[in-house]
Amino acid sequence: MFGNAKKKLTTSKLSAFVMNASSEEKERIYTQVIRKATESQNKVIEEAKSVSA
Repeated sequence: MFGNAKKKLTTSKLSAFVMNASSEEKERIYTQVIRKATESQNKVIEEAKSVSA
């Protein structure tokens, strides 16, 4: 009875991007994300240095 039931799977925007984007597009987006994350982390580090100084 339950063995034949099919579940509809939903995909997130992220999983759709990973599955469907070209290598070039993935590289462009990943580079942007890494750059922004690095900037954010550097800002936190600089703020911590100014507080402890």
